[in-house]
Amino acid sequence: MLRTLFLAAAALSVASPASSSDGTVIGEWSGRYTCAQGITGVRVVVAEATPVGATALFHFFAVPENPNVPEGCFTLEGTYDSAAGRLDLHGADWLMRPSGYVTVDFLGQVDPAGARFSGRVVGPGCTSFDLARGVTVDRPVPASCQIDVRIADKTAEIIAQALLDDRSLDLSLAFEAGTDQLTPEARRQLDEVGRVLASGNVPGGRIGVFGHTEDTGNYKADVALSEQQARAAAAYLQTTFGLAPDRLVVRGMGPADPLDPSLPAAPENRRIELRLL
Repeated sequence: MLRTLFLAAAALSVASPASSSDGTVIGEWSGRYTCAQGITGVRVVVAEATPVGATALFHFFAVPENPNVPEGCFTLEGTYDSAAGRLDLHGADWLMRPSGYVTVDFLGQVDPAGARFSGRVVGPGCTSFDLARGVTVDRPVPASCQIDVRIADKTAEIIAQALLDDRSLDLSLAFEAGTDQLTPEARRQLDEVGRVLASGNVPGGRIGVFGHTEDTGNYKADVALSEQQARAAAAYLQTTFGLAPDRLVVRGMGPADPLDPSLPAAPENRRIELRLL
């Protein structure tokens, strides 16, 4: 369900759309900021961004106007409010630390076009930052500046396109065995779904959240579990992304609609289906 991406020089394309109109700011931003050391170049690679959590890489370096700035990098953690376009990132762990340097926070706003991210830098002698999306930086990320990031296998862009083209999409969400308890992997996948549903990029009508199971031989138990899991997924979307309760229609399908009718007991039949109603 998930793949690991290392944000190194050759692997910085973490789903970087041209604008944030799809409700995500994931991808690479570059520009400059000012702190006690003077004007400094920076690359911020956002790997995850939801209302409850954001993760990014902060890579800073010298610019011609201020050539004595050392190079360094650290991780960022924070939150992203897609409706308000508010992205707040706080310095976390050093990956490559120049002597005497401390981490900083970037607290800012993404413009409606999704092209610029600007705001206030919190740190010693700091003032402001201004970053743009899609601008090539002639500065590779050092090998030591790597973060191990788990990315949902279906990104917001893929989810939106599938719903628009097919009006339905199957998600192989991982639950704790035999329960309706979402795993961290399932929550990451639902974060991608939530970004889409909150963005307005799919029709604003009702969305079916249908639970499916494989055929275990106990039809009533399968239907009950599938409904519980669908309800858990819908509740997460409503709580995390503020979706109206009446927009999501929950159903437990049990084993009634397997992906492959010739293999009704296959684990692949366990899934949550999104359907435009």
